[in-house]
Amino acid sequence: MRVCPKCGFVDPPCWRQNRWISYVDYARVEDFWEQYPAMVDIQPGHETSDEYNYYYRGRRNPYYVYRWPKVLGPRYYTRSRHLTERHVPRNPPDQSQTTMKGW
Repeated sequence: MRVCPKCGFVDPPCWRQNRWISYVDYARVEDFWEQYPAMVDIQPGHETSDEYNYYYRGRRNPYYVYRWPKVLGPRYYTRSRHLTERHVPRNPPDQSQTTMKGW
């Protein structure tokens, strides 16, 4: 839980800090709906916002909702998410490339 040192605002306990992407928190969908009943209609793969944050419900994993501050822009999470996903090459390796022998 985060507490603002200036005003004393306490963040809802459902939000967890994302360890891979800075300034992004996540919560389970059930907890999110409980804390934010006005945003129950958020669909997988879509984002919405309120006064301070953007919220994005995962497309591949629709069981989580991600949030980040509005000052970072509407596409912050969707642009930086690929940095943490596993890289899968599109083409097979080049067969003409030789390996180094003796290693």
